[in-house]
Amino acid sequence: MQVNMLDAKNRLSRLVQAVLDGEEVILARNGEPVARITRYLPTRSPRKPGALRGLIRMSPDWDSAGTNREIAAQLEAAPIEPQTARPPKARQPRARYRAARRRARSRVR
Repeated sequence: MQVNMLDAKNRLSRLVQAVLDGEEVILARNGEPVARITRYLPTRSPRKPGALRGLIRMSPDWDSAGTNREIAAQLEAAPIEPQTARPPKARQPRARYRAARRRARSRVR
């Protein structure tokens, strides 16, 4: 079913029920389809702690001095360039923003 925006605002609960019943609902603006209402389906089940227990094996020397030297040598061979920090955007105080909006609206009228 295709529904215009104004009708969708007035009949949202009925449209949601139609989607739950399996019907396809398309929202239109001036008769042109712009959006589709679909049923929400969860994509994943919640994670279970300990699901990989016993599946991951580590070498007994994973934290030995030799392993740590090897990792340090690899990191030093390919240094990571630090990202430059961007300056924060200047924010207008709320009152000035509202005053500017009022002036802009009065010019348009």
